[in-house]
Amino acid sequence: MKNRLGILIGFLALLGVGLFLMTRGGDQKIASVKKAQTHDAGTSPEVATVSTQSSVSGVAAGSSPAPAVVTTAAATTNSVTSGEPSLPNVIYLNAGPINTDLPATKARRQPLAYFSGKRMQLIQWKGPVQVGWIEELKRLGVEIIDYIPENAYLVYGDWNVLSAMQKKMADKNYVRWEGTYRPEDKIQPNAVAEDGVSAAKRSEPELFAIQMVLHPQANEETLKKIKTLQLSSTVKEGPMGKYYNIITRLPPAQIAQLAQQPDIISIAPYTTPKMMCERQAMILAGQLNGNVPVLGSGYMAWLASKGFTQSQFDAWDWRWM
Repeated sequence: MKNRLGILIGFLALLGVGLFLMTRGGDQKIASVKKAQTHDAGTSPEVATVSTQSSVSGVAAGSSPAPAVVTTAAATTNSVTSGEPSLPNVIYLNAGPINTDLPATKARRQPLAYFSGKRMQLIQWKGPVQVGWIEELKRLGVEIIDYIPENAYLVYGDWNVLSAMQKKMADKNYVRWEGTYRPEDKIQPNAVAEDGVSAAKRSEPELFAIQMVLHPQANEETLKKIKTLQLSSTVKEGPMGKYYNIITRLPPAQIAQLAQQPDIISIAPYTTPKMMCERQAMILAGQLNGNVPVLGSGYMAWLASKGFTQSQFDAWDWRWM
């Protein structure tokens, strides 16, 4: 009896020691996880913490905070090498990138002086755009023109609307930058050469495609200027969605002046499309005389040499093409 009691006491003692060690090990593991989480969210130089967003962001008050925004080192210039990853602090316009972390770019974030009519403004967020942020702009009367990488929008409005937007967004921690959409931001590369007179490496140096935001009153004034300057009749023009497009010939030296028009979004070089499909097909078929494609005859003979027969084409149901 005493032996059985001793064995039982020993078993219980060993069980108690085991439970104690397991609990202690678990506490240490939990503590190490908490320490790692604190380091990841608070001390890592690659992570910028974001406080809980307001209901404007689409996250209800009192809910869990937004995930941290991972940032990369800011570029020191506006130059971006083709093929490198996009940066969250850069607005990628066709005219060229705008690095919103540069002091010169930050200096562009100034209260708007009074102006008549409407004009465009750029606004960039600190992360992927949320519906609530856009809805807030719309409630102010801001017209959304289009999204621009990364996390930016081109917007349109009069002085009262854009000034209200500036004031409303000034203290929002989810707004990275906002500033005027300048005339030089509208002129795409190769539209004009550095001398502003003749376009670089273009077969039709005076042909341009101009896109405007669809605003009849402003468009009327801009179209008058274009048609005063144009060198020949308009190639094509008309509205498309929320835009108004025109293709015409203009003196390259006048492009910078034309870009001052507040409703113009972009001025791009344009090349008249040419039908080249048949020429390409004959080249691929090997129908060449030296370096010149031989058009017309010989194609059916070439198909026959590859094993095709007329009966195959006669029997095919072309409705399925």
